[in-house]
Amino acid sequence: QRNALQPKVYIGLTTDKYFFHIFEFLIITFVLKVKVYYYFQNASNNFKFIKMDIDFRCQCPISSALDVIGDKWTLLIIRDMLFDHKKTFKDFSTSVESIASNILSSRLKLLEEAGIIRKDKLDGNLKSNIYTLTDKGLDLLPVIAELTLWSDAHVRELNPIMTKGDYRFIKNNKKKFLDGVLQSYQKSII
Repeated sequence: QRNALQPKVYIGLTTDKYFFHIFEFLIITFVLKVKVYYYFQNASNNFKFIKMDIDFRCQCPISSALDVIGDKWTLLIIRDMLFDHKKTFKDFSTSVESIASNILSSRLKLLEEAGIIRKDKLDGNLKSNIYTLTDKGLDLLPVIAELTLWSDAHVRELNPIMTKGDYRFIKNNKKKFLDGVLQSYQKSII
């Protein structure tokens, strides 16, 4: 008869050894996960672990682009960054379109995860974030310019209160316009 203090034996291992091995495995797994987490947290800004939660509808490039930037707020955030030089959450929340704070937060996170914007801490204020466009984000400038021209030509009749402007300069001097916007933006983030 077995003593109550003796461990049970299963498949050649005592329960004490069995649980020790499971415990050891769990500890090693936890330590590895923590090390991997801190590695990616401390990686340079050029390399980030990205977890994308975008449900792409199909393989079409236009549809895929719209899955990332096609909602009604994303291009407005990029517009505000390019033309109004907005950089902080507070700046974006004061836009004329009045984006709700939860939606703004969600869009900024999506844009960061997609590599369109970069988030850094504001100098002298570690609580506030500053958002800047990456090269991928700056590449959307011609898209925004073309959308502006298309809207001026075809949407004005549907929206009579749309801002009236002389967009001939954009149309006739597109390269000069785009270069000017990029230079102005680059100066604003220095």
